[in-house]
Formats: sequence, structure tokens, C-alpha cells
Amino acid sequence: MWLRWHALAVDFRLKILVVDDEPLVSALLRQTLEAAGHEVEVANKGSEATRLAKVFDPDLVLMDVDLGSGPDGIDVASAIKFQSPAVSIAFLTNVSEPRLAGKSAKH
Repeated sequence: MWLRWHALAVDFRLKILVVDDEPLVSALLRQTLEAAGHEVEVANKGSEATRLAKVFDPDLVLMDVDLGSGPDGIDVASAIKFQSPAVSIAFLTNVSEPRLAGKSAKH
């Protein structure tokens, strides 16, 4: 008996929360991810991200480390991970040393 194998097309749609204080960056990420078929929500502040993560229940959070004034991305990621332990978090940032996020170079 011969088995015939078919390539199975898998519909892989993620719920992704983009967190970045730069509206242009978050808009470009949203556009790219939605074009790939994913469901995307955007937060431009840490407090907004924590609230959205609770109601949107994302599979993945794409997080900037430096979110401007207020809590940094590492603090926000910790809060989101605490409320949703199964969520995956990836940091997208230009901060060369994440432990120094939000810290002045003078310190």
C-alpha cells in the first residue's frame, strides 16, 4: 500500500500585542503583522499595555524596553507575565544593555 503525503497548510494566526512608545514603529509593526494574518493590538504606554494584555489575552508581546516616561518595558513585561504566565514576550529595542533601560548614562 502506498501512502500519499500531502503538504498541509497550517493556518497559524497569533494574537500579538505590540508595545512601543514610538507611534511610527508600532504602526509599521502592526501593518506588517496584520499583513501576515495575525491579530494585533498596540499600546504606546506601559499602563495601557498591562490593561490591554488582560483583555486581549495575547499569545505574544513584542515589547520595547525604553517606553519613555513611566515604567520601562522590563517592568511592564514582568507585570504582564505575572498576570498571564503562558504569554511569550520578545523585546525589540535599540537599548544596548537592557539592565540600563531608563537609566541615565550619568549614573
